[in-house]
Amino acid sequence: MDVYFVLYVLSNYLNRLIEHLDWNEALKLIVLLFAINTLYGFLRDWGGIGTGYSVVQGIYLYLIGRICSVYLGKVRELVPYRTAFLLAYVLSCTVTAVLTVIFYNMRYSSLAWKIWAYNNPFVVIGSVSLCLFVTGRKSKEKGLIAYIATWAPFTLAIYLISDYYALRNYVFGPMNSILSRINGNQCLTITLLLANAVCISFACMAIDRLRSILFTGTIRFIKRKFKNV
Repeated sequence: MDVYFVLYVLSNYLNRLIEHLDWNEALKLIVLLFAINTLYGFLRDWGGIGTGYSVVQGIYLYLIGRICSVYLGKVRELVPYRTAFLLAYVLSCTVTAVLTVIFYNMRYSSLAWKIWAYNNPFVVIGSVSLCLFVTGRKSKEKGLIAYIATWAPFTLAIYLISDYYALRNYVFGPMNSILSRINGNQCLTITLLLANAVCISFACMAIDRLRSILFTGTIRFIKRKFKNV
């Protein structure tokens, strides 16, 4: 939660940083942050960023997303075949899954869990590749992009609200109680989990929408009130 708040505070300055970097400088910055966070940080837990749950890692991922957005044309020139991103995503997910199974079967549960860290090279490559695969669709396929753009702004709100420690037990408590009484019926368990996830998602979307309306209205009121001050 704290990392996302810091990113929110820094986002405007990070955006301005990207605006003043050319393509070559942006690439060098990504390579540098990749080495710090993903290679050395993940393998050696350098600077306390081994789990990937750090402000440094958050800034790294934010800059990747922003650079890919600003220089999407350059990225397409660098990798002209969009299916290459899909292939990279599938391969990275496969490697991650295989390593998890191997470490788990070898009874290295801590390593199996660490494979899913945010700064695991394969996790980073997979997430970025999937993003570029979707955003790289042709203009005639803009319907899907518009659909994703409609729902994407709510994803962070869904995560933050549902994962907030003060609400976690309240949100998931009743579901855990129900699941403990259904005697391991897998079909019913999956159905209830999906239904619960959908309900929580829409509730979080409504809360975030209300927050946006209240915030925007407050800002407009302040501007009108102090316009001539």
